[in-house]
Amino acid sequence: MAALAPRQLSVSLPTIIPRLCEVQTDTHIQVQESTKQALNKFGSVIKNPEIQELVPELLAALVDPNENTQPALTALLETSFVHYIDSPLALIVPILQRGLIERVTETKKRAAQIMGQMATLADQNILFHVDLPILLPGLKEVLVDPVPEARAIASHALGSMFAKLGEGNFPGLVGELFVTLKSETSAVDRSGAAQGLSEVLAGAGIPRLESLLPDILNNAMSPRAYVREGFITLLVFLPATFGDSFNPLVDGAVVLITLDPNDTDALSNALD
Repeated sequence: MAALAPRQLSVSLPTIIPRLCEVQTDTHIQVQESTKQALNKFGSVIKNPEIQELVPELLAALVDPNENTQPALTALLETSFVHYIDSPLALIVPILQRGLIERVTETKKRAAQIMGQMATLADQNILFHVDLPILLPGLKEVLVDPVPEARAIASHALGSMFAKLGEGNFPGLVGELFVTLKSETSAVDRSGAAQGLSEVLAGAGIPRLESLLPDILNNAMSPRAYVREGFITLLVFLPATFGDSFNPLVDGAVVLITLDPNDTDALSNALD
């Protein structure tokens, strides 16, 4: 099939590759070998020249993810892409999905970084309808990783995709991050949500931030300490994320974040 109808097959790779990945752990050796052979043949229909060079590393990661996920992610990060990677995403997405849930922080960071680049490397319709629902849960997990650098990379990736694909393709995401900021969960989770929300709002633009700012400031003076902490952390991230465009809003935010978060009277006066 790979030899007889390569163009038609390349279009079907997003459907075929995940199914092959599911059966490659079959207990029957013959099934495993047949899966490896099929993956190798399917790799031959990839026409993207950059991905074609990486096919051996990508197939190795699909066949043995425990050993080869990180090398494949490294190879992807070290590649300069000049062509869209629409059909080849079928080879990449299972590797990213595995990388985002790895225990090794460095692997998660690399997977998240690649995700941040995908919105500019792939057709946006394909990315959203086929791949984003698969990958977004893993990226959200990295967003609350204990390692600050991992959270920062995941936040930037989320913001990059949000900016390229638009808020309509991320229904409920802003509200979900707000809920985490208000929740009595770990400080790490709230910090990750704050950083992620700052990047997402930067992707949405100043008007979206202005529409939410009253709610942000009100929550920053909440009587609950963990809520104050979450939203003041967000106010700390916002100036760095927005840059100069945040300047018109900076006076009120700076006054607020320099106050003692336990001094609710001072917080109330700052918002008057």
